[in-house]
Amino acid sequence: MTSIPRVLPGSQAFWHCDVVHSVESQHKGSTDSSVLYIPACPLTLTTAKYLKQQRDGFVRGVPPSDFPQGVGESGFVGRAGEKDVSTREGWRVLGFEPFEEGEGETEGGKKVIREANLILFGEE
Repeated sequence: MTSIPRVLPGSQAFWHCDVVHSVESQHKGSTDSSVLYIPACPLTLTTAKYLKQQRDGFVRGVPPSDFPQGVGESGFVGRAGEKDVSTREGWRVLGFEPFEEGEGETEGGKKVIREANLILFGEE
């Protein structure tokens, strides 16, 4: 098992959660050691297509296409749904709200945002 090297403010470590990994090469503490996983990915047409699949699966209560298939939580009483999303950011993260151009967005960035919104909503 290979530990990630020492990280400093601004460092990024890229790894896949399905690969065996460790937090540190030697744990010398007196409490549990942990790693904070904050998933992030750029907006691309590929991620917009996947987000659309995730959104549709969330609505139906079934797993996304890259997980083992089945009925998932579709039959659960009180399962999470759109009614439980209370912020605009939450709606956007789940693919229910269009992406918006930020201040200083490049022409390429604007194009990706428009095309991603077309994938998600069929309109700009």
